[in-house]
Amino acid sequence: MRARWSIENNLHWMLDVVMGEDDMRCRRDHAPANIALLNRLALNLVTTIDDPKTPIRRRFKRCDWEDDYLVSVLAQMR
Repeated sequence: MRARWSIENNLHWMLDVVMGEDDMRCRRDHAPANIALLNRLALNLVTTIDDPKTPIRRRFKRCDWEDDYLVSVLAQMR
């Protein structure tokens, strides 16, 4: 049971701290569900990159700064 909660807490911590999910202001209609889905998709894409020593936040910043890195991240979608 504790293993399940650790996975759950780690996911919510990543979404909240790294992506700022609690601070998002979309609250109408289906927007919160859509944004949550896109956040999880982005987090899954960034965590599958082959540089495990690089922090997740830095990977997101690198996607913002370098177009080639962003294309390599998006190329992982199948």
